[in-house]
Amino acid sequence: MEGRPDTGVVTRAGLLYLGLALAGLVLSRLQVELVGRIGEWFVRELRSRTVDHVMSMSVRYFDRTPAGVLVSRMTADVDALQDAVQLGVVPFT
Repeated sequence: MEGRPDTGVVTRAGLLYLGLALAGLVLSRLQVELVGRIGEWFVRELRSRTVDHVMSMSVRYFDRTPAGVLVSRMTADVDALQDAVQLGVVPFT
């Protein structure tokens, strides 16, 4: 037994490394999933509040503002924020 090296330390270190790598993979996936769900909630809430706000405007506002301009602007703004949430938040997490 004198000539044989102790491989138990290397084996334990290798298993620890594999365990940590697997945990990192699982936690990374959970993080992306959580950020996605929060982003979807954010966009849904933003759309809902935007529609509620537009519906609360007076009739006079709609006389001055063409409906096509209003819908186009709402859609473009919400889509831009949705893209920012989907593409911009994940790299920062």
